[in-house]
Amino acid sequence: MNVIASSRTIAFVGTALVGTALLTSCGSTTTPDDPFLDQSPRAITRTAMAAMDDVTSVRLLGTLHTDRGRVRIDVRVDDGGRCAGSFDGDRGGARFVSSDDGTWAQPDETFWRTSTATSREAEKVMREVGTSWVSLADGAVDVDELCGTKAILGGFKGRKDGGEGRLSKGDVELVGDTQAVAVRAKGRGQAATMWVEVEEPHRVVKIISRDHGRPQSISFEEFGTEVTAEAPPADEVLDMTAYGAGGTPRR
Repeated sequence: MNVIASSRTIAFVGTALVGTALLTSCGSTTTPDDPFLDQSPRAITRTAMAAMDDVTSVRLLGTLHTDRGRVRIDVRVDDGGRCAGSFDGDRGGARFVSSDDGTWAQPDETFWRTSTATSREAEKVMREVGTSWVSLADGAVDVDELCGTKAILGGFKGRKDGGEGRLSKGDVELVGDTQAVAVRAKGRGQAATMWVEVEEPHRVVKIISRDHGRPQSISFEEFGTEVTAEAPPADEVLDMTAYGAGGTPRR
């Protein structure tokens, strides 16, 4: 059994970011007199993409609408492959940690029950695994999909042209405690709004997009903060390697 593949939640973050330049419209108000704001929306987008190239770590907070229903995420990720976070939603959730030492997840009971094919299998999983941490062997799950390292940070790379679509510049708004300008666009059936810091280094601080009518919202916080991704205690971890072949999880 692939314990995470049935909930490719974090992959939607990458999808939202790869589409940042397909950015929905709303009203505009007077913007402050600022050379950065005097630029075209495409130039602002290029600057934001370049700034995100330099991001070494970030915290992502958001709400996604996926095949598993609404999912809330809280993920810290860096460019060294470390990540730690959680997701929860209509069909369960999990905590997860990933680093060079391995990848671990701690799904809750609802996740297991909605991820198994039958109630009998669900009971078996709950009996043998419960809410223990599980170790994911190499190949058991795509770390990029679980933690989104490349999809999140790498999703900005190579997009300094601003992508395609009709771009427009909107209001300067307060996103958290940051003044940010909205850049919007529509193209190829997608729509999104991206907010970019008015002050240098002009990073992206929020994205709202629609994917086939399903809204996705991600905020970017705590840039440059160290990501702690420690393995759970060994006696709290189950090895799921043999489980997919009909074996029993082992510590």
